[in-house]
Amino acid sequence: MSPLPKSFRKSRVFRITVDEVLDQSAVRLLVAPQAVGVEDIAVDDLTCWQDEVPLIATEDDCLNQLGLRGGELVAAAVKAVSGAQTTGKAARREFWHGLKEGQVFLVGSFEVVKRRSGPKRVAVRRKGPKRFLRIDRMTAVKDGGKKLYAEAITGKGTRRGQNQG
Repeated sequence: MSPLPKSFRKSRVFRITVDEVLDQSAVRLLVAPQAVGVEDIAVDDLTCWQDEVPLIATEDDCLNQLGLRGGELVAAAVKAVSGAQTTGKAARREFWHGLKEGQVFLVGSFEVVKRRSGPKRVAVRRKGPKRFLRIDRMTAVKDGGKKLYAEAITGKGTRRGQNQG
C-alpha cells in the first residue's frame, strides 16, 4: 500500500488514472488532486490538476485507498468500471476485475455542469455527497489523451504552459 501525501487531504476532487496492471494482485494508479484554487474543472485541462502521485493498490485495499466507502458510492464505481450492478462482497471483486489500463475517473464532491458546447466541466462542491465518474470515454478526454501521447513520444508539446521539448 502506498499512502497519498497528507497535502491531498484538503482536495475535494481527484482524477484517478489506471496506469498499469502490474499483475493479478496489484495495479499502479496515478492520483491527481484538483489544483489549488480551481473550483471549475474542465475534464480535459491538465492545469486543473496538481501533479500525479503513483499509488500501488491491491484487490483488498483498492476501494478504501480511493476513499470509496458506502453502498451507493461503491455500486456507482462498480457500474462505471465494469458495467456490473452488484453490491456487497461481490462489488469489490467486480471493481477490481473491471480495472483496465487507461481508465480515468473523478472521485469527490462535484457536480457535472452541462453545457451546450465545449468540453464537459465539473464544479467542485464544498459539501455534498461523494461521487464517482468515469471520464476516459468522453471525447475531450480521449482526444486530449491521444494528443498527450503524441507529444510524449515526439518530445514536443506543452504541459501546464511549459515547453517540454
